[in-house]
Amino acid sequence: MWKNELVIGAYLPRFAQTGQTSTHRTFIDCYAGSVSNVERGTGRPVASSTDLAFTTDPPFTHLLLFEIPDKAEGLRKSLRARYPERRFNVMPGDVNTEIRNGLKWLRAQGDAHTGPHLGQAIAYLDPDNHSQLAWTTIEDIARFAQERGPRGEYSRRRPIELLTLFPTGTLRRQLPVASGSAYAAASEVRKATRLFGTDTWLHIYNDQRRGILKGDAGWRWYVELFRHQLRELGYTHVSAIETRNTKNVMQYHLVFASGHIAGRTIMKYVMEQASRLLPEKLLEDRERSKHPGQSSLFEDLHLEMEAIGTSPESYAALMNEPAEIYPPGSGSGVRIERPPAPKASGGRAVKKGTDPAPGQMSFFDSERPR
Repeated sequence: MWKNELVIGAYLPRFAQTGQTSTHRTFIDCYAGSVSNVERGTGRPVASSTDLAFTTDPPFTHLLLFEIPDKAEGLRKSLRARYPERRFNVMPGDVNTEIRNGLKWLRAQGDAHTGPHLGQAIAYLDPDNHSQLAWTTIEDIARFAQERGPRGEYSRRRPIELLTLFPTGTLRRQLPVASGSAYAAASEVRKATRLFGTDTWLHIYNDQRRGILKGDAGWRWYVELFRHQLRELGYTHVSAIETRNTKNVMQYHLVFASGHIAGRTIMKYVMEQASRLLPEKLLEDRERSKHPGQSSLFEDLHLEMEAIGTSPESYAALMNEPAEIYPPGSGSGVRIERPPAPKASGGRAVKKGTDPAPGQMSFFDSERPR
């Protein structure tokens, strides 16, 4: 909920500010969607990642967007009407097949030796589910740093930064691990292998099926594998933020990958901003809830946000240590410190998180205690 406003809305301005002296700043949205969105159940207008990117200050000099063909032209026209002077491109089609064409357009902009292919750049990947993202797309974005274009163009010093909403939730739904359940369908096995770029995730899955690896620890190992794969591509700083709802259900992981240590500082700032913004959004919801005609779902969301807004750090935790490789047959867990959960409104107790581990980083720590 509000992930664009709380994450992208806080991250992009800080990211752009760190590169305000740069000639070029590029934003890549791999699943652009529409310019404006509304929240399910409430109808509340929420800013889209595209809208936030176009209104970031200092502005991005180049914006590269991907959207399915049926929606791409409408998005292009809407953006051109709103921002007639901006330099952007909307690539119609699946980002997994069009990413190279999009990066080719980026390289062709400006001067061969000072163009946007050299400047500050970030890519945002927010797939609806695990079947929409292929590892080859991430490889193409990361390796754009090393590729040298025509006419002896300079190559980038660091890979394009990545913000990825890792689809933990859909993996849990499509990879059954309960005792007596059927093995994952062959199509789902192919999708997961496509997501990770390797079939080594099957070591994790098979141990979950055998009951050797239990609970949330198993699903965190998938995130660890994803982080490890990013490190192999040259990203020196790879962190993940685990988010849960008030029922203590793991929702998704925001994975951040950077080739520069400044990225860790920016992420700390983003999390601090989220702790401030959540209570503000709660107040906005309270005002809307006074209006007649709101759905019952709105009240449920309101109660959920009241609990989270009271202590947002209790519903998220940071995976920031170097990624590990799961040792098959070990049943080992990836541990995350979970702060004590608060009580929700009306005295409802919120279930306490699991897997405490002394010494692991908490949500707002900038670095692990030495």
